[in-house]
Amino acid sequence: MDVLDPDGQTLPPKQTGELVVRGPNVMLGYWKQSEEQELVLKNGALYTGDLGYKDDDGFLWIVGRSKEIIKSAGNRVSAKEIEDVLLSSEDVLEAAVVGIPDDLLGEAITAVVVAKPNMTLTEKELKKHCQTHLPMHKLPQRFVVLKNLPKQETGKVNKLLLKEQL
Repeated sequence: MDVLDPDGQTLPPKQTGELVVRGPNVMLGYWKQSEEQELVLKNGALYTGDLGYKDDDGFLWIVGRSKEIIKSAGNRVSAKEIEDVLLSSEDVLEAAVVGIPDDLLGEAITAVVVAKPNMTLTEKELKKHCQTHLPMHKLPQRFVVLKNLPKQETGKVNKLLLKEQL
């Protein structure tokens, strides 16, 4: 498994890039989907769409998906990283982070959370929690508290519908 930058160069430890897999266990391609295949299979390697990094000991850390990267104020921010921070709060049951179009920022980082039963959440508390665990450029510009998050049939959060609702 390699961690590559957008130019296909291997990244040093602690630098986030796309995870790329090589070897005889990699699929040969998509059945009758040559356009999709060209996007993920290049030079005998599978570009997974997963983002991650290797630490100094060579352990792999996955931080998100390339499709879930928010481009805000010139920064590329992982929605999953922010979601993980929100979920570390003892009062948060569920969290989803999306980028909402913004004329100034490109995308405004928007955190949507569901409180655990019998708990209340305020924007001030959520912001303080995030400030403790995230650098300034990864802080959500907006926090929304809902009773539940829209889900797909599989149970996964429907981020497209969530963005439309916001």
